[in-house]
Formats: sequence, C-alpha cells, structure tokens
Amino acid sequence: MIAYSNTEKSAVSFAQKLSGRLEILSSLLQQQENQENDTLVPIQEDLLRPWPKGLSNPPTRNLCFRNVILQMFAVMFATHPDIKHLLSSIENFTRSDEPLKEPEVLVAVEMSRLILQMFDNQSSETLSVDHLNIATTAHTNNFPDYTQQDAQEYLTYLIDCIEKASGRPLSALSGRTATHLHWPCCERNTINDADTNQILQLPITSDTLHGCIENFGKKEQVGDDKGVECEKCAKRRTFPISRSEYTPPGVAIVQLKRYDQAGRKRLDHVEFPLVGLKFPDCNDVYDLIGVVNQEHPEEDETLSLDSGHYTAYAKYDGQWFMYDDKHCTPITTRIVCNPNAYILFYRRRDTEEVERPIVSTCVIHMHYVSIELILTHLLVIPSY
Repeated sequence: MIAYSNTEKSAVSFAQKLSGRLEILSSLLQQQENQENDTLVPIQEDLLRPWPKGLSNPPTRNLCFRNVILQMFAVMFATHPDIKHLLSSIENFTRSDEPLKEPEVLVAVEMSRLILQMFDNQSSETLSVDHLNIATTAHTNNFPDYTQQDAQEYLTYLIDCIEKASGRPLSALSGRTATHLHWPCCERNTINDADTNQILQLPITSDTLHGCIENFGKKEQVGDDKGVECEKCAKRRTFPISRSEYTPPGVAIVQLKRYDQAGRKRLDHVEFPLVGLKFPDCNDVYDLIGVVNQEHPEEDETLSLDSGHYTAYAKYDGQWFMYDDKHCTPITTRIVCNPNAYILFYRRRDTEEVERPIVSTCVIHMHYVSIELILTHLLVIPSY
C-alpha cells in the first residue's frame, strides 16, 4: 500500500473536485448553447471566405454594366446581414416545387444563386452569368447583351426584381427624402410625404461629396416669378422656401449625376471619403464598401451612357479589389477615389459585420462568464 504525504493527498482531492466542477460547468454551458442555438442561425464560414471572383464577358457581348452591379451585390451580401438573409431566402425558391410564374422572381432567383455561388469553395475563379442573362432577356429587352447600358438602371431593375420576389421593400437599401416647406406668408412649416428611394441621385455641385450632399439639402425658393398660392391664407404671390432632408438606410447608394438631360457627361473629380461619411441631420457614420466606375477611352468623344467600360472596386475583409469582368486584382486604397467614380456604396458603421461567422453577443458573453467562473471558482490553488 502506497503512503501519500499530506501535500499529495490535498493535491489529489483538489484534482477530483476540479474534475467534478468542470463536468458540471461543461454540462451547463452546453445546455445554454443549445438554448441559444434554437434561435440563432450562424452564418457558415465557407459561404463567406471565397469571394472575390471574376464574372465572364465574352468578346461578342457587352456585359460589364451587369457585372459591376453583381459585384456590388456580392459586397452587400458579405457585409450586411439583412441582404444576406434576403438573397439566401430567395435562392431557396429554386429548391421548392412551386412554379416560378413571375419572370421578375426568376431573375431574382438566378441572381441570388449567382451571388451565393461566389462564396462557394467549390466554384471556379470566373463565373458565368448566362443563366441570369437568359432570365433577364426573357423578362425585358431593356438590357441587351450586345450594347452598353446604364449600370444604375440595371441596379434599379435588380432591386425591383428582389422586392417582387420577397414581397416587401428592400429596407436595407431604402432611404427616404422629405421636403420641408416654410411659408413666410403665414409663418407655417409643412412636410411633404417622404419619398422612398434606394438610390440618392446627387447633382455634382461641389468638388467634394460632402459639399454635394450639403447642397442637395440646401434651402431654395419654390415657384417662378409669380410665386405659388398658399392653401391656408389663399395668398397667391407667396414664395415658400424648400429644403430636402435625406434619411440614409443601412447601405446608402449614391449616384453622382454625371449626365445631363442631353446626355453630356461631366468629368468633374469629386473627392469622397473611404471612411467616416456623415449625412446632414443624421448621427450615423458610413464607410465606403464599393465603387462603380465608368471609363471612356481618349478616342471616345461621345462620352455617353451607351459607350465606355465599367469597372468596380469593392472592399472585403479589409482589402480593396478591382473587378474588371473576369479579372480580379487587389489594389491600394489610394486609387479608390478616382475621377471615373459613378455610383458609391456606403454601409452604416453600426451594421453588424458578417465577414466572419456571426455569433450572438449573448453567446460571446456566456463564454467569457464561463471562463471567469472557472478562473474564480476552480483554479483557486489550495494551501498545503
């Protein structure tokens, strides 16, 4: 029979108690995690890491205006949980037995499938957009393959298809613009019904984006030289003052209006921030996640929407990439702000990151509490 010293007996007793308490805590922790998992659907990491990928554009076709918008949906999918959830839900339509009778729904399904394919470990580095193009052509002839089109119009079209498929507005992209009117004749203020808009079409009135936004909401006189009639006091020659107020959504899409009604393009270089954009009357802060560029070669004197070439920049996992159809290249931040920028995508900073698997904050807190319990209650070294 082996004789143990008092110190050895105390160590064995402590080890037995420690083992028992660890088993109890492990069981409790597992129960808590199971309860949390009943309401949590963690994002699978393998759906998030693979993108960026290129998109095909055969020489006989002109698909760059589509490709850049699809890359923007990819970055929104990767960085905004509501958009990811919505596109994933639409993609599931293909797995049901219900017929897809509405052509807009089929377009949304094919687009969602393509976006999810970008994040698939098994997909190739360059993906085909043929299925989406076939669905689009079957629904509308506004976006033929063989001519250049306006990328902003294609973006609006895809948003409409997504809303048709989901049966509700795409709230993550839905900003609101309200018009405030001051009537000096009777010193009253009115607010017109706010318009919902997914894209803020911003006239170029400054050499900075901040200045353009400020000028967009600037006060201006309404009416011609004769004024307008006030409904309250019935004065006909009153001149109300108008002010526009824009409330940005989770992802604010800003189009720089480079084309006038005659189709002439403005080549102004507008400086825009990569981080820290703030809108008037809004406390939220926005960071840039994507840029659509429209470039024209020097020999192209038309500078029209029907010519030129589209490229895109998008940020993923801290790195900026350039997308030029099938080519995808890492770039430095210093070239992101460029004179060819046409559409800017800003994400509200308080939107939850989804570039890594989402875990509920309560689960994270639970793990920290468990570690603290172990350190406090278990790893107390007894005195021998």
